[in-house]
Amino acid sequence: MAGAQSTSDYYRYCPGEEPFKLSNAICRGRRRTNYPKCHGCQFNDDEAPAPASSITAGAATAGASLTSKSVSPVAPAAPQPRVEDLFRTHDIVGTAPMPFTTDFAWRIGHATAQYLQSRLRAMDRSDPNARALIVAHDARPHSAVLLDAFIEGVHSTGMDVLHLGCVDAPMLTFAVLHLGAGGGVYATGGCEPAGRHGFVICGARAMPISADTGLTGIRDIASRVPRHVTGASARCESRDLTDVYHAAIRARFRGGAVLKKKTIVVFDACNGVMGRRMVDALTGVRNLRLVALNDTPAEPFARDPNPTNPMALTALRKCARAEAADFAVAFSPDGSLCAFLDDKAAPINCDVVAALIARDMLQRRAGDVFVFDHRFNSAAIEEITQAGGAVHRERVGPSYLRKRMADAGAVFGADLDGRFYFRDAACAESPLFAIIELLNLLSSGERSLASLARPLMRSRSSGEILFHCSDPGQVIQAVTAAHPEAELERIDGLTVKYPDWRFNLRSAGSPTTLRVTLEARTRKLVDQRLAELEPLLGSRL
Repeated sequence: MAGAQSTSDYYRYCPGEEPFKLSNAICRGRRRTNYPKCHGCQFNDDEAPAPASSITAGAATAGASLTSKSVSPVAPAAPQPRVEDLFRTHDIVGTAPMPFTTDFAWRIGHATAQYLQSRLRAMDRSDPNARALIVAHDARPHSAVLLDAFIEGVHSTGMDVLHLGCVDAPMLTFAVLHLGAGGGVYATGGCEPAGRHGFVICGARAMPISADTGLTGIRDIASRVPRHVTGASARCESRDLTDVYHAAIRARFRGGAVLKKKTIVVFDACNGVMGRRMVDALTGVRNLRLVALNDTPAEPFARDPNPTNPMALTALRKCARAEAADFAVAFSPDGSLCAFLDDKAAPINCDVVAALIARDMLQRRAGDVFVFDHRFNSAAIEEITQAGGAVHRERVGPSYLRKRMADAGAVFGADLDGRFYFRDAACAESPLFAIIELLNLLSSGERSLASLARPLMRSRSSGEILFHCSDPGQVIQAVTAAHPEAELERIDGLTVKYPDWRFNLRSAGSPTTLRVTLEARTRKLVDQRLAELEPLLGSRL
């Protein structure tokens, strides 16, 4: 009889349970009892493919039966969509219904539940909320369809689901933290065009799951395990947290939801979830009048879903002027991103808005810590440090900024893509918190938003420009060599700094695309420096 297998030789594991290695005997015993995780597992020897020798022999037999008659060549099959191709650094996104099928959604749900269950702490395994996954979706028609398939995949592992319905993205994060759930999943297309859909996943304590913190593991499970019947059962329970969520939002008003002067705010919901949320959450705030645009859910959208695109603000600017609004705000369809206009209906960059909010926070509590997108203009950073704040700069991406905020104990953060993060919202984005911070600021003084923002606009930015090049790495090397006297920084790609101007080059997620942002003291200098750089960068997209 062979000796027992040494524990040092254990290498098998169930999908989603990589830290827990199994002996060959345990693995074989689970297969014999039809253990739910065995189907599609890479260690399931009972599902191993036929040996290559038998395939070769079969091919030879078939070849022997062929006559001398010519055979037309068969065209190679088109590549089949793969679930792993939907995974990005911070989320999962694709075009629905193809290639983002409900089958793929099931597999992603199954993999997400496997992964989250394997990360549960021992003390949480007896807590029904900690063992549950909270889900919600935006107003895009196909988001609910994909989420239903996702929930089936979650249930196949025996994990319970608490369903919030059609809500804004920040409410999902709030619910995970409020209920102490094991994680959350929001079905959304974000600021992608119509027809694009996906999932954003967070774990316990509402912390984001990205490629660095678990999304790669979920991708690997989803790619290995096909849709199948497991025999497991679980519950799906609807939850309505509207009242407690709205109470948390209104609690940010410093005057007890009473503004000291009449204020008009125009908002554009982009046919998404914020049409209802803005009205419901801020109803009853005295001296506040809301004017809504595109507040009825629909697809295709009335404008570009990315609110930081200047072309998306045309209708909002017109309405803001007509209503003499104190400020205006445009949302992404899922309510995670926003962009602001001042009282003159002029766009205000996100870094300027963030600096105003941070400076106001410092007047009430000195020494606070903030985390910002490394692309923020130098004037905004200077304003915060001069007011006594500590600023940490981080690479672009919501999961990176949120983790840095949690690690640094930061109270507030922001990026140039329209996200405003608050420690009180689990370091997640909350446009409503940002709006209330601006309302508090305007209510406490006599100055307009334009006059408050003007001193912070001491420099000019090119915005982010895309360039096509054959080898971004080679371009960055050439740019580095062309600026030997500059200060170099590599937080995210390459940043080149001079006393009166600077620029950043970083990958755009495509092997042939670069993102370029340039800042200088004047618009003329921005244009001049861009013209000097362009020959090294490739062709502008």
